[in-house]
Amino acid sequence: MKLIGLSLIALFGLISLTNCVQDSAEGDKLKSEETANPSSSSSVESPCELVTVEDVISFLSIPDGIEVNMEDKMLTYPTCTFKWKDGVWKKSQVIGTQTISYDMEAKVTLVLVQDAKSSMFDRSTTVYKNPEELSGLGERAVWGDNMNQLTFLSGSTMMHVHVFASDDKSENRKHAIEIAKHALKGL
Repeated sequence: MKLIGLSLIALFGLISLTNCVQDSAEGDKLKSEETANPSSSSSVESPCELVTVEDVISFLSIPDGIEVNMEDKMLTYPTCTFKWKDGVWKKSQVIGTQTISYDMEAKVTLVLVQDAKSSMFDRSTTVYKNPEELSGLGERAVWGDNMNQLTFLSGSTMMHVHVFASDDKSENRKHAIEIAKHALKGL
């Protein structure tokens, strides 16, 4: 009886092992098919793969010697943030009778949304007051002055490009468009 029990355990173990090997082989086959026939969804996992520190320095003409820090995080969606202090962007605040000026940290933030649909784009851009439709950036693109942000949809990929490097919103818009065009090349 013991021998039959051990034989059954060994048989079930062998069957399980065979199934695991078969499942693994099928998984490898699916992976190779995905590589050979990529879907419309991008294989990019982070917006930091599309835009580098060097790109930001170039597009925003950040002077030599200014340190630009990059942070790659997974928040709700993959997010890449570039920050620096260049002494150009200042904020003024009145406290009592004195006006105090101080350097602000400039920032570019990229948020990558995979498997996006047109309805997600619409929902994401409802916060833009007086959105400006842009052409030449994927299927749809919108700039929102109130947020210093450009959002575009290309295939099933949506990206938010937030640029806050100047008090001049048209300057921020120009840089956001440059960064978006560059990111689109990698999608």
